[in-house]
Amino acid sequence: MSLIEKIYVLGYSESQRRFCTETLDITLAKNLSAFLNGRHVDYIPLAIASTLSELHEIRTRLATERNYRIYDPQE
Repeated sequence: MSLIEKIYVLGYSESQRRFCTETLDITLAKNLSAFLNGRHVDYIPLAIASTLSELHEIRTRLATERNYRIYDPQE
Protein backbone atom coordinates (compact mmCIF):
# COMPACT_ATOMS: atom_id res chain seq x y z
CA MET A 1 0.00 0.00 0.00
CA SER A 2 1.46 3.36 -1.01
CA LEU A 3 1.41 6.49 1.12
CA ILE A 4 -1.31 8.06 -1.03
CA GLU A 5 -3.57 5.09 -0.24
CA LYS A 6 -3.11 5.66 3.49
CA ILE A 7 -4.26 9.27 3.54
CA TYR A 8 -7.97 9.97 3.91
CA VAL A 9 -9.83 12.94 2.45
CA LEU A 10 -13.01 14.49 3.79
CA GLY A 11 -15.07 15.98 0.98
CA TYR A 12 -18.35 17.88 1.03
CA SER A 13 -21.06 18.34 -1.57
CA GLU A 14 -22.95 21.60 -1.15
CA SER A 15 -25.68 20.47 -3.58
CA GLN A 16 -26.25 17.14 -1.79
CA ARG A 17 -25.37 18.49 1.66
CA ARG A 18 -23.31 15.37 2.30
CA PHE A 19 -19.83 14.52 3.44
CA CYS A 20 -17.75 11.92 1.67
CA THR A 21 -14.71 10.05 2.97
CA GLU A 22 -12.26 8.50 0.51
CA THR A 23 -8.58 7.77 0.26
CA LEU A 24 -6.48 10.42 -1.45
CA ASP A 25 -5.73 8.20 -4.45
CA ILE A 26 -9.45 7.73 -5.17
CA THR A 27 -10.22 11.44 -4.72
CA LEU A 28 -7.43 12.43 -7.11
CA ALA A 29 -8.42 9.80 -9.68
CA LYS A 30 -12.04 11.00 -9.67
CA ASN A 31 -11.02 14.66 -9.94
CA LEU A 32 -8.57 13.94 -12.74
CA SER A 33 -11.20 11.97 -14.65
CA ALA A 34 -13.72 14.79 -14.23
CA PHE A 35 -11.17 17.34 -15.43
CA LEU A 36 -10.17 15.31 -18.49
CA ASN A 37 -13.81 14.70 -19.41
CA GLY A 38 -14.97 18.28 -18.74
CA ARG A 39 -17.30 17.27 -15.91
CA HIS A 40 -18.17 19.41 -12.89
CA VAL A 41 -16.87 18.17 -9.52
CA ASP A 42 -19.41 18.70 -6.76
CA TYR A 43 -17.35 17.44 -3.81
CA ILE A 44 -14.76 19.84 -2.43
CA PRO A 45 -11.93 18.58 -0.20
CA LEU A 46 -12.13 19.99 3.32
CA ALA A 47 -9.55 18.03 5.29
CA ILE A 48 -7.07 15.18 5.16
CA ALA A 49 -6.05 12.79 7.92
CA SER A 50 -3.98 9.68 8.41
CA THR A 51 -6.79 7.73 10.10
CA LEU A 52 -10.52 7.40 9.55
CA SER A 53 -11.23 8.10 13.20
CA GLU A 54 -9.36 11.40 13.01
CA LEU A 55 -11.27 12.33 9.86
CA HIS A 56 -14.60 11.42 11.46
CA GLU A 57 -13.78 13.71 14.40
CA ILE A 58 -13.11 16.54 11.95
CA ARG A 59 -16.35 15.75 10.10
CA THR A 60 -18.35 15.85 13.33
CA ARG A 61 -16.81 19.18 14.35
CA LEU A 62 -17.47 20.72 10.92
CA ALA A 63 -21.03 19.43 10.81
CA THR A 64 -21.64 20.88 14.26
CA GLU A 65 -20.22 24.24 13.20
CA ARG A 66 -22.60 24.37 10.23
CA ASN A 67 -25.45 22.73 12.13
CA TYR A 68 -25.76 19.81 9.70
CA ARG A 69 -26.94 16.31 10.40
CA ILE A 70 -24.30 13.85 9.25
CA TYR A 71 -25.63 11.32 6.77
CA ASP A 72 -24.26 7.88 7.58
CA PRO A 73 -25.41 5.16 5.17
CA GLN A 74 -24.71 2.52 7.82
CA GLU A 75 -27.27 3.95 10.26
